[in-house]
Amino acid sequence: MTNILPNDVYFKIFEFCDLPDLANSRISHGMSIIVNRSAIWKGIAQRINGNFDSVEGAKAFILDLRERVMSIPIGNIRACNTDSVLKQAPTIDRVKQLQTYFKARDTLVVWDVLLQELGLTSIWTHAPKTLEDLIEQATHFPKWFSENKFKLSHLKKLTIHSGHLTSIPSEICELTNLEELNLCHNQLTALPSEFGNLKNLKKLYLTKNLFTSFPMEICQISQLELFTCADNQISSIPSEICNLKQMKWLTFCGNKLQAVPGEIFELGQLQSLGLKMNQLQNFPFDKISQCLPNLTTLELYRNEKLKNRPKKIGNCYIN
Repeated sequence: MTNILPNDVYFKIFEFCDLPDLANSRISHGMSIIVNRSAIWKGIAQRINGNFDSVEGAKAFILDLRERVMSIPIGNIRACNTDSVLKQAPTIDRVKQLQTYFKARDTLVVWDVLLQELGLTSIWTHAPKTLEDLIEQATHFPKWFSENKFKLSHLKKLTIHSGHLTSIPSEICELTNLEELNLCHNQLTALPSEFGNLKNLKKLYLTKNLFTSFPMEICQISQLELFTCADNQISSIPSEICNLKQMKWLTFCGNKLQAVPGEIFELGQLQSLGLKMNQLQNFPFDKISQCLPNLTTLELYRNEKLKNRPKKIGNCYIN
């Protein structure tokens, strides 16, 4: 596998893009005219649900997509002809094919977990052998979910971890009696827009995923008491965090936080706050006694720029 795409691949990509900018570009005059135009690459990104504006960004996006596919164990349903798709030039159609594969595979993984919860036969008993079969099989999930929704509605706890998931089917957000949801050790970068419908959720685990921004849908779940989002790549916490008035245990260890929003001190029920291994430069220790009277544990170590850290404030131990 290589992270360098030959020039003819870019030409092939352009064939699928149908972007207005290309009509005014003379491809025969060389790649530089096109490759350096961010508008073109933004257009390509939109076609494949990416977020880049340069040829380097496109290369990184495709390489990451390929590496994610290759990281899936064969025994964890990586369709047998996926490797052949990976070896082909990454045109728009093939990139979309891999993305469709991911979504379909995610659906089947979640479907299998739900089958186990109902005590039914695993979906992998007759596992699809090709990428096309896998995609086709996943199309049957919405109908199955609708037929079994009443039985599934009794679920209060659901664990879907270590499944290499890149997305969660929106149907999960219809399980409104869920009180605990574990999605740790996956490859999630976002949550379904309907996630806020899980109004009874009290515990949510998102540790070791690929979030680069705080999933705002969580701020709609006012009953949440425990939220762990450690070992992601989140750089900031939104002010809307103050909506989570019932929060008692909150963990953002191992992210890229540089500051803590003042709104976090509006969480008066907070008992434990994990912020170790971030990039914090300061922390308003004087607000702990005044605003967080129930806080007993504050983890701050390995924030290299954070100086003069006390060991204890009132009943709160700081490490």
